[in-house]
Amino acid sequence: MWFFGWLMVTMRKKKKSNVTKITIDKNGINYYSAIELIRTLNYGDLKTRPQNEKYDVFLSEYGEDGPFLLNFYVLDAESGRLLKKQPDFDSDVVITNGNQLTRHFVTGILYFRPDLKIEHGVLNLYQ
Repeated sequence: MWFFGWLMVTMRKKKKSNVTKITIDKNGINYYSAIELIRTLNYGDLKTRPQNEKYDVFLSEYGEDGPFLLNFYVLDAESGRLLKKQPDFDSDVVITNGNQLTRHFVTGILYFRPDLKIEHGVLNLYQ
């Protein structure tokens, strides 16, 4: 019984995203709150892989039969280390075209960051 009470309180305290619109253009992914641009993930922010990895942009599997997730590397401003990231489509509104947004993002990587090595599975999934 206590567990369910704790779970409800925890879920209510979860920080709400103030993103209401996501666009992808020649710069990268743009996150808006109403009409105000609040943050951007630029194609220039994507980094090349560490030496022990094969690809700069690749898929990881979420669970045994779960969906595949697009991954890439960015530089953490605080620690200066490379971090593996995924496109963040967290929003207060339902994102019904998440796969199309990801497809446009991958197309942008192909055009604007041809120096990055992309796993073949990414191209097959988001062609």
